Amino acid sequence: MFHKILKPEYLKYYEGVTTCTTHKLEDTPHCATFIEFARNDLSTSQNLHAIYNAVSNAKRALHRRVDILCSLAGYETYIAKRNNFPSKLDFLEKCGFFTPQIIRRLNYIRNKLEHDYEAPNYTEAENYVDIIELFLVATSVFIKNYPTIYEFFIVESVDNTELYKTLPRWISIEVELEKGNLDMRFPGQDEHLIKSIKDTDYFDWLKPIMHGYFWY
Repeated sequence: MFHKILKPEYLKYYEGVTTCTTHKLEDTPHCATFIEFARNDLSTSQNLHAIYNAVSNAKRALHRRVDILCSLAGYETYIAKRNNFPSKLDFLEKCGFFTPQIIRRLNYIRNKLEHDYEAPNYTEAENYVDIIELFLVATSVFIKNYPTIYEFFIVESVDNTELYKTLPRWISIEVELEKGNLDMRFPGQDEHLIKSIKDTDYFDWLKPIMHGYFWY
């Protein structure tokens, strides 16, 4: 019954808790090491050489973290038509790791340096390193506490009373992100709602789930 009623947009009416496991941490050199290199570059000099080195080291940190996140989130199962860095960012945005605004900010100086052949100034380089460092901090929780099960509980303040009556009080979601599988179960019911990364609405479900993981 519930699998016919429940929609991704209804997850906003739920609050949840997450069961996590510790994932194998990244191999050396760590992303933070490249950020440290970038900071050292900028502290050494404000000339163009230092700026280029700083941006390049920050970019290495970004690319390494994006590859790690993509691997953990099932990118190899998904594989878009274009297997490149922009498509990986699009994939992570679909998953709910960050907003399009952050993607645009991450891409701005990178494109300026690599495609437009324009040299960023010192302040832009500093901002670029800052943004990537914040991105590393925000996403490190996902690597250290890899989500496996989400338990969602409905909030009594649902505006639509009739809708509230029809929704399950509790939803348990077993998550296999690397395989691209979501298995949703409901209290007192044998039914399952299963979504695969190949399903057209997979990301519609995953995005609010990941939002709950990062913000609860």
